[in-house]
Amino acid sequence: MNRRLSDLQLEKYLAEAVSPEERAALDAVLAQSVPDADALQQLRASTAALFVTAPPAAFVEKVMPTHRSPWRGWLGALSALAAAAALLLVVRSQQDDDETRVKGGIGWHVTVTGQTGTHTLMESAQVVPGDTLTFQVATEKPAFVAVISHAPDGWWVYAPAAGSNAVRVERGLTVIPDAARLDETEGAETIYLVSSEQPFDPEKLRESMKSNVIPEAISVEPIGIVKRRK
Repeated sequence: MNRRLSDLQLEKYLAEAVSPEERAALDAVLAQSVPDADALQQLRASTAALFVTAPPAAFVEKVMPTHRSPWRGWLGALSALAAAAALLLVVRSQQDDDETRVKGGIGWHVTVTGQTGTHTLMESAQVVPGDTLTFQVATEKPAFVAVISHAPDGWWVYAPAAGSNAVRVERGLTVIPDAARLDETEGAETIYLVSSEQPFDPEKLRESMKSNVIPEAISVEPIGIVKRRK
């Protein structure tokens, strides 16, 4: 029997980024399709393992502020949904410590997929042309988000891939549907999660960021990477 659900559908299901109607439909498929149910279990296990071996940086900083501290023991028992809740913990507790707050009440988790598999994208990580980046966003309340890149060959909107409207995300954890495949240009690159309580045009914001102008209503959270052939 062939699978009926895509990996993206299963990821959204696992992250609770579907409507009640969509969840009911997915539950019905999962109850009937053994290959899809098995694929969900494998995804749940791999996601939990990913958060254990390479948790989102904001989570590590909040729970174990010192990089030398042994944070693995804190994460060993986390399931995929518990890990998602842990990421939300960073957002909800942002008022406790200004040094570890997540700008604009938004946290994000980026994964990179390439020939060596899938892992969390960390600050200053080395990536390879052709790798694919996927984005998850955690927020306390509905917001509008986009992902903008400043690369050696210019400024680019990674997500949304098309259209003039930022992606609307609801409260909780959301998988952004659009992923970004890195092009052949090598060098240092900065990826920005930009967010606002109000709708905005990512293309227009990109043009503003070129001139180092960011509207007051926009929050920006950067991750630096280095794209280089290994």
